[in-house]
Amino acid sequence: MSVVRVGALVEGHGEVEAVPVLLRRIAAEVAPEVRLDIEVSRVGRQKVVKPGELERRLDGLAGRTGRDGRILVLLDADKDCPAVLGPDLLERARRARSDRT
Repeated sequence: MSVVRVGALVEGHGEVEAVPVLLRRIAAEVAPEVRLDIEVSRVGRQKVVKPGELERRLDGLAGRTGRDGRILVLLDADKDCPAVLGPDLLERARRARSDRT
């Protein structure tokens, strides 16, 4: 059985508990031979959209998940348009951690 480390950056308290359950359920269906080791970090949405904050949080997760770890960012768009906010955050994340999936 292989182990995949995942760092999840989430916004709310509910996601802290829900994301590991959701990811493990998906993994059980898609790749039952994989065991997920999940590190969840919570950050307020208003903080993560500030310049430099997303990047700092991603660096922290990258350090805790190891060189082969994956990173998932899960945020509510709230009043922002997801079609604008999502690509912007994705571009910032890719610039900050181009070594990560």
